[in-house]
Amino acid sequence: MVAACPEGTSWITEEGERARLALKGNAPAIRAELHAGVSDEDYVTTVKVLRQFVRNAGGTITS
Repeated sequence: MVAACPEGTSWITEEGERARLALKGNAPAIRAELHAGVSDEDYVTTVKVLRQFVRNAGGTITS
């Protein structure tokens, strides 16, 4: 859903843009369902632990 041009740049296709907008519209409901029953504190702790697992396994965290 991304098209490339000869100069090496790329852009999202119309189909990709439709998919992006659909996901954007559904993202809040998806997030709410995934986070149901998980406090913000527990979520943050989980992310920190998973990042440490990655570092312990020799991986890097980029974001």
